[in-house]
Amino acid sequence: MNRRFFPNTSSIPILIFLILAFWNFPIQAGSGSQKGFNLVAAWGTSGPGSGQFREPMGLAFDPQGNLYVADARNARIQKLSADGDFLLAWGRPGEGPGEFSKPLDVAVDGQGHVYVSDYDLDRIQIFGLNGEYLKQWGQSGKNPGQFTVAAGIGIDPQRRRIYLAEFYNKRVEAYNLDGALLFQVGKPGRAWSGALNYPTDVAVGPLGQIYVADAYNNRLQKFTSEGKYLDKWGGILGLGIAGSRKGWFRVPSGIAVDSNGRIFVTDSANHRMVALSPKGRVLAQWNLDLPTELFSPSRVAIAPDNRIFATDTAHDRILVFEFQGD
Repeated sequence: MNRRFFPNTSSIPILIFLILAFWNFPIQAGSGSQKGFNLVAAWGTSGPGSGQFREPMGLAFDPQGNLYVADARNARIQKLSADGDFLLAWGRPGEGPGEFSKPLDVAVDGQGHVYVSDYDLDRIQIFGLNGEYLKQWGQSGKNPGQFTVAAGIGIDPQRRRIYLAEFYNKRVEAYNLDGALLFQVGKPGRAWSGALNYPTDVAVGPLGQIYVADAYNNRLQKFTSEGKYLDKWGGILGLGIAGSRKGWFRVPSGIAVDSNGRIFVTDSANHRMVALSPKGRVLAQWNLDLPTELFSPSRVAIAPDNRIFATDTAHDRILVFEFQGD
């Protein structure tokens, strides 16, 4: 299969995502305050060195506040301190244990395990917090319990579950932490409730609800912890129509939910961050107000101290925000 993370279709804009990085432009930390978001730092430059990135994608935090980054084109995971200092990295190109093709997402459970999905290899690898390889599971395919591009990972530590947003299979599947399939969330489709069209990320709310970045339906969807549809947001009645107005999305690729149930979204093709209330009301949005630069957000994560982190994939950096809102 010639895999494209963003499929060819005239009705949907093609996002620059998993491509060779563009130029890097400096961002002045503290100068990007917009409607609840305050940009306080930008970490990283382009390259293969320690603390450098080549198309950073998924982000995750451990309880100590250390940040794990899926450094896709460098075929590795990097671990940074809460202040952005490089701590360690693991992985190299390959298909063996502990090796990667293009790591897409990373997640940390409550037991000190790091889970990594890979764009090409259709498997989940599990590591210790310092990169010790433990095991792996997964199989390519379309049948239940198989996947083709596990684009996003969500962890429910209370129920000891892992959710995978399966890009090409257009569904989310729930597994236990050992890789046994539990149930499916959503099914392929467009406008109707619960239908998914190339989902790219999944997150778990404080009460166990499942939130899905339904990227090519240009919306977000919410399900119960057992996978029953609850709600959807984006444009007119969440019917899957792309737009740039407030409350609309255009290829939302990353999603995270804080302890208060607020939802943070990387609205990728609109080049902005969006914050929503637990009921889907837009609280704030942020984009770069620079004519020479396009913000290319792909993933978002929330630190233990409630800072918001987003990967600016095309510019090989991570943006750090403080958020003040309802």
